[in-house]
Amino acid sequence: APHPAAEATPGIYTAAANGCNASVAGAPRPVQERAERMAVAEQLHYKVCALLLMLNPGQPAEAVEQMRYHMSVYKRTPPARGLPRAALPAHWQWVTRQHQAFAELLAARVSWGGLGGAGAGAAGAAGTAGAAFAAPAPLSLPPPGTPRTHLPGFYYHAAASATDERRRTLEAVVAMREDAAAEEGGVGHEVEVAEGTHIGTLRRVGAAPSDVCLRDDEYLRYMCTVHYAQSVTAAAGHGGGGGGDLIRATIELLTKAHEHFKRTVSPRSGGSTRLFASLISQLATGHLHAGDFTSARRLFSSVVLVYRREGWDDLLGTTLMALKDCARHLNLRKEHLETCLELAALGNSREGGGVVDAAAAMAAAQAAMVNAAEGE
Repeated sequence: APHPAAEATPGIYTAAANGCNASVAGAPRPVQERAERMAVAEQLHYKVCALLLMLNPGQPAEAVEQMRYHMSVYKRTPPARGLPRAALPAHWQWVTRQHQAFAELLAARVSWGGLGGAGAGAAGAAGTAGAAFAAPAPLSLPPPGTPRTHLPGFYYHAAASATDERRRTLEAVVAMREDAAAEEGGVGHEVEVAEGTHIGTLRRVGAAPSDVCLRDDEYLRYMCTVHYAQSVTAAAGHGGGGGGDLIRATIELLTKAHEHFKRTVSPRSGGSTRLFASLISQLATGHLHAGDFTSARRLFSSVVLVYRREGWDDLLGTTLMALKDCARHLNLRKEHLETCLELAALGNSREGGGVVDAAAAMAAAQAAMVNAAEGE
């Protein structure tokens, strides 16, 4: 049996972690102070979850509830309302770490996780403690009626969505910085910083460790510089947009979510059809953003069959537009024409009228017919 002190420890960490979260959700704070409190809450929360899963292997309910509360704080205070745009990519990076770390912890501590000691690979605060609490377990199916929030795939999926949000906010910050540089005739004064005395804080290079943290304007200017550098590095390695690394990360997380759900969710369970179709559609969108039109077309084509069968015309219309884009890039004229015609028919139907612009779809179909005739 666990030592009484071990059983009491999670409560101490829980009180500390939830106290940090509550302070973030309270009165507005300077951006760097908010980041400091979130960094502390992240480490405490990870310790709580790791201990709960160690003390109750195969019974993740308490850890899941701690995770639910930890993230609910930030749902009640939407970041777009409380944070400057330059701070949003870092916020979504933090959200990604929470979900990915918990997914790997859960996968390592429940018999249906199937990853054994994989918890050691988690990012951020999860990077060191995972191996200590991860113990290989034989793979099995979750008990009947297990909530999806008890499945690692749920959190890999959430991490993928947060990573995609980070990519979008990063692109907005880079565009904002380039616009400002164009107006000012240069990039302006950059702030050189070093780690501060406390976790999550920064100070000016050369300043004494005891000096106060950066002002918010300095902190945000530094964040803009970091995001721009990340974008340039990613573009150089990807040969495309600055979000290439994040697109690949999103695809990897979605693939993990799909693999876990395939093992743990019955195809006959309620909502499973929409779940798997949504995952595959998101994977296809990731490949589309990465410029891999062949993979995107293959995945979108499989999803289209489900949407047609289920009569989900709103989702069908969106997917057909993506398929049309794939066919255009791959120079598949016949397929492009067929997709345009289906979109035009969907746009004229009562069900699809709210999703597809009928006039635009018909014009695209007519243009595709002309192109197809010229190509013969």
